[in-house]
Amino acid sequence: MMGTNTRGRLFGLVHPLWDITAHVERDFLDKYQLEANNAILAAEIHKEMFEEFLSESRPSLEHGPGGATQNALKVAQWYIGEPGVVTSIGCVGDDKVGRKIVECLEDIGLNVHYMVDRERPTGVCIVLVTEGANRSLVTRLEAANRYQHEHLNKVWESVEKATIFYLSGFVLNLPGDTVLTLGKHALEHNKTFSMNLSAPYVCTVLKDLLLNVLQYCDLIRCCQSFLSFRSNTKI
Repeated sequence: MMGTNTRGRLFGLVHPLWDITAHVERDFLDKYQLEANNAILAAEIHKEMFEEFLSESRPSLEHGPGGATQNALKVAQWYIGEPGVVTSIGCVGDDKVGRKIVECLEDIGLNVHYMVDRERPTGVCIVLVTEGANRSLVTRLEAANRYQHEHLNKVWESVEKATIFYLSGFVLNLPGDTVLTLGKHALEHNKTFSMNLSAPYVCTVLKDLLLNVLQYCDLIRCCQSFLSFRSNTKI
C-alpha cells in the first residue's frame, strides 16, 4: 500500500476534452475527408459533423472524459488505486460538459485543478471507429487550448509535490511558457519529465516548440509510424 508521501506524485498537463465515440462506415470518413487512423484538429468542413454529434439526435453515441493525456492519467489512477496520487491541470469551459469532466475525474480519485474559461466551450474530440479498430480523431480544442501560464502559479504546490511529469505533444502550443517551466523544474530538481508525441503533425507543425522541449525529456513515447517524420524533419 502506498503512503501519504505519494499524494500528487504523477502530474499531467492536459487538453481536457469530452470524447464522443461512434462506429461508422468508410463513406462517412470520405464525406468529411478523414483518414481511417489519424488525429487532426477540426476544420470548417467538420462543422456539420460536430453539430450533429453534439445534438440529441444520435443517442447511440458513447460519451466520456477524453484527450490523450487525460486518458493516460485516468488509467494511471485506476491502476494505482489509491486516491490522490495523480494530479491533472488544464482548461475547461464554464459549461455542463466541463463540470461533468471534473466530476468524473474526481470520482475516480484524481486531483483536478482546471482553469475555467468563460469565453469558450469545453473542448470536444469526436472518435470515429471503423472496421479493424481504426480510429479517426477530430478535435475541436476551444477552451482546452486557452490554458494560461498564470494559473500554474496557483497550483505550484502541486508541481513541487510531483516527481513525474507527463504530457502530450498536443499541449506544446499552449499560450505562455507552461511546458518549458515544467520541464526546467523537472531538470533542476532531478524529476522525471515524459512526453508522448501523440500525432505526426506535432513533428512538423509544432517542430520548433518540440525542439525546445526535448532537452528536458527523460522519456519520449511515439508509435512506429512517427519514425518517418523524425527522419524528414531532422528531429
